[in-house]
Parts: sequence; structure tokens; C-alpha cells
Amino acid sequence: MAFGPHDGDLYVCQYSVPGVLQFHGGSLKYRRVFARGRALADPEGIAFAQGHMYVASARHSSIVCLSLDGYMKTVTYLLSMQVPWGMAVGPDDALYVTQHPSYESGDYRDPMGVKSSEGQGQVARLAIGADGQLTESTGPAIIGNLTRPSGVCFDPAGNLYVTSMGAQVLKYAMR
Repeated sequence: MAFGPHDGDLYVCQYSVPGVLQFHGGSLKYRRVFARGRALADPEGIAFAQGHMYVASARHSSIVCLSLDGYMKTVTYLLSMQVPWGMAVGPDDALYVTQHPSYESGDYRDPMGVKSSEGQGQVARLAIGADGQLTESTGPAIIGNLTRPSGVCFDPAGNLYVTSMGAQVLKYAMR
């Protein structure tokens, strides 16, 4: 979930829609289904950057770019074929995405698949173009060897924080 910088409302991923729900930022009163569709199946992370909303679709291993009025602009399929989870915009205005491999069982939600992917999660950096288009880095992951990373955020000093399975919160100096 994330607060919209343009309106202060809270935007929440919802599996049953599938899509994004919008709530009033102060009262948390439900407003509407902000965006829905097959491209948003199994939404996991939301981030706002450069006048766009980005939503991670775990089912499609993709990041969907939406306009601030809820219309789909582009879909970026991740070349790494990793399942995207959490997202945050870094101090360099790039999109940082936690990812982990899809499990051998074929279902990324299968808790039994965690053992087979232990230490294979990563944080990827995607550049954001002027039109909102994302470009996946072809180099190595920014941070690797994580077990099912999910949450990601930056502190005011620009340090990156990542949650990894096992109740770990890891801090990385990015400057």
C-alpha cells in the first residue's frame, strides 16, 4: 500500500478484485476500485513516481504503470523472470523492486517452495523514463542472496531497508 502524493489517499493492493482500491487518506473510508484488470493479477506492491502509479503483479512477473486517474499506460515484464513483491522509489528517482524466484511447484505463494529458493531473492533497480516507461537493469542485482524479500524502503539519508524471510530487516548504505 502507498499514499498518493497527489491526493493523500491510501491505495491498497487487492487480490480479490484484482487491482487497487482507494481509501480516503484521513478517515480511511473506502472510495472506489481505483484500477482493475487481468494485468494487475495478484498485486503485491505500489509505488508512486514522476506522476505515475506502479503496481507489481506477482502472477505475471511484471510492473504495471498507471496514470494517476487509473488508466493503464504500460506493462513491463521483468526479464529476470523473478516474482516482484515490494517497491520503493529511491533518492535517485529509480524504482527498486524486491524479487524472488518462482517456486518449483509453480506457485509463488506456496510456503513449501521457500526452501528451494533460499538466498536467491534480490533487489533490482529499474530506471524510470520521462513517459513512465521502466528499463530493467541488465547488470547484476543491486542486492542479492536474500530469502523471499518483500518490503523495501529508503530513509531520509538514502539508506535502503529490505525485509527478508526470518524476521530480518537489513540496511544497506546506498551512497
